Amino acid sequence: AAILPFLSGFGAKISRTEDTVTVSKGKLKGQTIDASAIPDLIPVLGVLAATAEGETHIVNAGRLRLKESDRLSGTAALINALGGSASESEDALTIRGVPALCGGTVDARGDHRLAMSAAVAACAATGDVLLTGSESVSKSYPRFWEDFDHLTGGKQ
Repeated sequence: AAILPFLSGFGAKISRTEDTVTVSKGKLKGQTIDASAIPDLIPVLGVLAATAEGETHIVNAGRLRLKESDRLSGTAALINALGGSASESEDALTIRGVPALCGGTVDARGDHRLAMSAAVAACAATGDVLLTGSESVSKSYPRFWEDFDHLTGGKQ
C-alpha cells in the first residue's frame, strides 16, 4: 500500500475495489521522493523513474547504503547498466528518464530487492536483461520467479 501514492505521483492510473488494486501505466513524469520512511521501495521506484519523463530526485536515502548491499549505489548501477541515467550523492539519487531501457547485465549484489527490481526493469527494456545473483530473491520471496513468470506469461 505504501507504494501507491508514489505510483500515482509518477502518473500511473490506480483503481481500487474492496479486495483488488489495479495499476495501469499513464504518462509518467519525474517527482521528488523522500526515502526516509520507505527505503525498501527505492530500488523499484528508481526503476520506474528511469522511464519517467524528466528528473526524479530521491532524497534522504543515506540509510540505503547500510542494507544487504549499498542499495543507493546498486540502484544507480542497475539503471545505468540498462541504458538509463542515474547519479548518486551521499544520500540521494538523481534519475533522468529515458524513453526505454535497452537491456544489459545487472549484478544483484546478493540483494533480493535489487534482483526483483531488475526483473521489473526487464519489463521496460527493449533488449534482454541478464541478472547475476537472481537466487537472492529467496531471502524474502522464494516464489518470486514463479510468480513473475505467471504475471508476465513467461515472456521475460
